Amino acid sequence: MPQVTISAADHALFSSSAAAAGLTVDEWLAEAGRRRASLTPPPKSLDEVWADTQHDLMADVTSRQQRSFLAVTRLTAIVEGVALVDVPDAFTRDVLESRLRPAVVEALSRRLGTPLQIAVRVTEPPAPATPSPDGPQPPDDIRRYAELISRPEVARQLAEVLAAADR
Repeated sequence: MPQVTISAADHALFSSSAAAAGLTVDEWLAEAGRRRASLTPPPKSLDEVWADTQHDLMADVTSRQQRSFLAVTRLTAIVEGVALVDVPDAFTRDVLESRLRPAVVEALSRRLGTPLQIAVRVTEPPAPATPSPDGPQPPDDIRRYAELISRPEVARQLAEVLAAADR
């Protein structure tokens, strides 16, 4: 159990409350800490935050088509005030950035209680376990770009640039 040092004035202040509960100050503080810990909800995962945000957005987004675009998105990171949202294709990215960005930014910021910007990233579906040598291969420049943005430091810089572009 962590040790806490309190001043004599605080000890005197807590003494009456502890005595009223039939406890020592140490016991009273420990019990108060346990009650506080049980009242504090555990932090939510990004998936839970995004699901709650999507639910909030359903009231604001009236188009069935736009709702379907939101349904295939995923919140994957929040770094320095920028939320990274993954989408499956460029068309979904374009819809999210051009039509839904203000609503998404507002809903996510409200949900987390802090102002945020979003960066939207297209993520390709996982490649097959054994790619066919006869099948089409992406051009080298696309492979290099995918390798580049898969690095966390590059993804963060990209998110910052995209957030600055929104201002």
